[in-house]
Amino acid sequence: MRLFIATPVSAEIRASLSAAVARVRARLSRNPIRWVSPDNLHLTFRFLGETPGTDVDPISKRLRGVCGNFSPLDVQVGGLGCFPNFAEPRVIWVGLGHNSQLVKLHTGIQNATAEFGAKEASAHTTERTPPFSPHLTVGRLKDVSRPERRRVGRELEQPTMDKLECWLIDRVVLMESQLTPAGPCYKELMSIALAARA
Repeated sequence: MRLFIATPVSAEIRASLSAAVARVRARLSRNPIRWVSPDNLHLTFRFLGETPGTDVDPISKRLRGVCGNFSPLDVQVGGLGCFPNFAEPRVIWVGLGHNSQLVKLHTGIQNATAEFGAKEASAHTTERTPPFSPHLTVGRLKDVSRPERRRVGRELEQPTMDKLECWLIDRVVLMESQLTPAGPCYKELMSIALAARA
């Protein structure tokens, strides 16, 4: 099973993002960008990769242990960016404002599930892991020439998106990604609430 740990965006944020991204798409309609379906928008905490189905229950148990220490988190959504940068864009994302508890939640999930997942995915839970950069991927550029990338990057650098409202993150989900010719299809396997006792 191709698994990852994430939290899907709420219906309200999905609607706001869809409208904001539609304006960006209109400006970049002539560029070869594969846009993410609004239904698939999510914040990834850890990509596990190919994982045995027998690991679903123990992973879920670990996630319950982590999530029981956190209350729902308010995070501001907004601001467009690219990985690795605007000069060579490959992934287009919408940023999330800094929240120290969100960073701690990410670290807790990484540590609690380090032994699970494909070897190449597990290797990313070592000290060499880059700092957590919370974001929502909204588009990808593939098989695009360097001049075209630079042209897209210049367009994306222009202010195109205001800050959106706050998003209340109240759960963590273990998800399965099923690859299809039309793109990935995500299935929720287990949803765990952030429900720390006062």
